[in-house]
Amino acid sequence: MTVMEPVTGGTNFQEEGAVINTERFTEAVTYRTNCYEGKVTYHLGREWSSLSFTAGIEDTSDDTRMRLTVRGDGKVLTTSTLTLGTSKKVKLDVSGVLRLQVVLTPVRSTCNLVSDTVVALGDPTLTNP
Repeated sequence: MTVMEPVTGGTNFQEEGAVINTERFTEAVTYRTNCYEGKVTYHLGREWSSLSFTAGIEDTSDDTRMRLTVRGDGKVLTTSTLTLGTSKKVKLDVSGVLRLQVVLTPVRSTCNLVSDTVVALGDPTLTNP
């Protein structure tokens, strides 16, 4: 997925390495924020059956919580709250999905406008049917 170009959004999203809960990922989609929501949409073209990744806050980030929501054609596929020092392995069924949207939303009670938080989706992998 790191080689796919976003269809919409993508501001502050990058493809780079990341460390999540001490696990190093050479490929990751990252979002750098200081308390603003980020959205990025990818065109899957109904060509893939599953998407897997490890989600978390990059280890060098401030201690902020972020909410991850992944939608396929507008339908919520998963949602979870990410915290520093933890990781979440995610595997999603994306069969028949045309557009995949990733939304990262700060949990306001932990947000500081001068904070530097990097959310990472480590080793995002799409597989064919």
